[in-house]
Amino acid sequence: MPNSTRNKIIVSLTALIIVVLFFFLSKANNNNYLPEQRNTESNCTYNLYAKLTGLNNQNIVAQFPYNDYLEHSNFNNIECLKKDLTDLDSVTKDAMTSQQILATTLTDSLQKRVANVYKIYQPDSLIYLMQWAERFQYYAEIDTKNKILFKVVYDYWMNFISDKLTLFSKETPSIKYAFKFKFLVAKCSERKYNIGLKVTSTEKVIDNLVRSKWGHLFDASWNQASLLQKILLSLLIVTFLYGIYCIILKHFFK
Repeated sequence: MPNSTRNKIIVSLTALIIVVLFFFLSKANNNNYLPEQRNTESNCTYNLYAKLTGLNNQNIVAQFPYNDYLEHSNFNNIECLKKDLTDLDSVTKDAMTSQQILATTLTDSLQKRVANVYKIYQPDSLIYLMQWAERFQYYAEIDTKNKILFKVVYDYWMNFISDKLTLFSKETPSIKYAFKFKFLVAKCSERKYNIGLKVTSTEKVIDNLVRSKWGHLFDASWNQASLLQKILLSLLIVTFLYGIYCIILKHFFK
């Protein structure tokens, strides 16, 4: 084969390899991209007081407009939530009852509304949900009067997320090694919401191989090996190194 033809083939193959590598690296970078936190709107135009007309402290729990509130109110903003609590207080005459109603709305009622979204593993949706829930932890720190409400909402959704992650990891064990799944697990663990992950020895080995943690892999294998296994492994290493030495000696020091 002429040198010019050989060079063209080599250049073409090199270009193809570069394109393939670029494709997979771009895909990996997209998978590692974390969605940015959504901004909170300051608009508090929802008139809850008007929706409570005709209600009293005896029937408000049963007849509160849960779905309408979730659809039209701005329950992401603490100032809007405080305004809504004031409107509820005018009917319930009891701050704890008002907080209980709003807590039910932002937990049980909201979960029923978004249940279909979380039937399958969608990491971005879970990350957005966690970012939203974390706001209530912050709200609890700056508004001690309504702290119970905010803590209940935060705790409810963090438990929801951790339970979902446990379920998804059982359904699809391979997602345990995905970047966004690890991010969610780390955030839950940081907040003391543990995920029920079961990782086998084989999965640990694969994870270390994927992450190129050769030192940890060797150290773990060595510590768990018996004395006989260590002796056999040492003999294999010595034999391998001796073989390399013989090859080098034969080809480079004739």
